[in-house]
Amino acid sequence: MELQEIETYLQTWVSYPHPLLKELTDRGKAMNFPIMGPVVGQFLYQLARLRRPKVVFELGSGYGYSALWIALGMEEGEIYLTDKDPRLLEMARENFQKSGVRVTAHFLQGDALEQFDRWEGVPDWVVLDIEKERYPEAYDRIVPRLPSGGFLIADNLFWMGKVLNPRQIDPATEGVRAFTRKIMTDPRVLSTIVPLRDGVSISVKVGA
Repeated sequence: MELQEIETYLQTWVSYPHPLLKELTDRGKAMNFPIMGPVVGQFLYQLARLRRPKVVFELGSGYGYSALWIALGMEEGEIYLTDKDPRLLEMARENFQKSGVRVTAHFLQGDALEQFDRWEGVPDWVVLDIEKERYPEAYDRIVPRLPSGGFLIADNLFWMGKVLNPRQIDPATEGVRAFTRKIMTDPRVLSTIVPLRDGVSISVKVGA
């Protein structure tokens, strides 16, 4: 069975905790915009319900799709959304307002890593979905700031299957490979790659 068939099957069982999420899923397809998708969204929502993070910082938020799944699971706390495109960030703001979610959302326009560096808070979770060639750099800047038990969640660890092809040596693919080596070998974190959609990694801070 192909991975796409599995994802299509899993999508039939997705339960949207808010009707706006279904609308945003359809919008992503119509715009051909690279969202995490409802299967991963539901997974993040479930994790947020289980862990109840109080402070989440997302690097690369687009129009707020994955952030909204997480915020609905959090129920309360703060979530920081970042994007270079002010139009996407304004869409994210509007979507959060429509949702009525109780989480306090902050919308930071500009380079996501630069915004993270300027921010002085302590994150319970960091969600990573920026340019893949920057993943290793992002890892080195994020992990030292995670508290014990903090999560680093990253999307696209399969990178459309390119990581499996040894002849694929473009910067984005090499970035994902280097990031994967870091999360799987760094003793400061305990990591798992979950084979949903394009691969989602969950790294838990366990050491200084």
